[in-house]
Amino acid sequence: MWCASNRGWAVWTTAAGPLRKRRRILIARRLFLISDHQNVIKNTKTFRK
Repeated sequence: MWCASNRGWAVWTTAAGPLRKRRRILIARRLFLISDHQNVIKNTKTFRK
């Protein structure tokens, strides 16, 4: 019984792994884009000076 539940847990974690990783990549990319956008705004402000 423990073996079966363990196998189910392994399948669930492996199935959830890529999704979790994809979500983490999306969040990281979004944060990076936001920070990059802010840097661009800063650069344009300093460039106008």
